[in-house]
Amino acid sequence: MSNQLCEYLVRDGIITQAQVAEALRMQEKRTRPIGAILEEQFGVHPRDIERAWAEQYADLAAETTASSLDPAKNAIDLVTARQAWQFGILPVSYENGKLVACTSRKHLPRAIRFATKRLKAECEVLLATESELGRALHHHYPMPGLGPEENGFANLEYDFADNVFPVEEPTLGAE
Repeated sequence: MSNQLCEYLVRDGIITQAQVAEALRMQEKRTRPIGAILEEQFGVHPRDIERAWAEQYADLAAETTASSLDPAKNAIDLVTARQAWQFGILPVSYENGKLVACTSRKHLPRAIRFATKRLKAECEVLLATESELGRALHHHYPMPGLGPEENGFANLEYDFADNVFPVEEPTLGAE
């Protein structure tokens, strides 16, 4: 898995094959995550690691039509409308600490980071197109000015990377 991550970074010109070989040798000795080694030893920016990881994850994730999903109430209740739109995440089910959520390739890194860091949940991802995700979010998390005809995300007046909206702490297990 980590070697695949490296291949994405090589493909994008972030690191060289020689750096991959050296990082993998270091990993054998130190049993540290390959991303951490690349950051520390070769100055790879964490955003580049995350982007490569997200591409790898997206290539393995199942694709779906977001509007065909029937999210469970306990999953929907995990996030507010602002969080759903901000992080591009549609919770589908939540059982035993595992969240199944729908997002798009564009929002994958933020959605996963939100699920794992804020919700403290293991996350399985389903991928939808941007427009499908926008329609599903509009249906389950309506917000004034954000509608499916505008693709939802087009009307947001912030850059997803800027994290402008305050993040409210979710309450897990709340019904």
